[in-house]
Amino acid sequence: MLRVTHDQSLPSGRHSRRTAIWRQADSEFHLKFFNLLGQSITRITFA
Repeated sequence: MLRVTHDQSLPSGRHSRRTAIWRQADSEFHLKFFNLLGQSITRITFA
């Protein structure tokens, strides 16, 4: 939450573009992480 409001205050340019790329990689990592976490929970629950 704090990261989003901080990014909006940055001037547009090379830094904000780098931040956007980092945020995309971060969200992709979280999607993979929670997908694996969900599979593990499903496996434990229905084992």
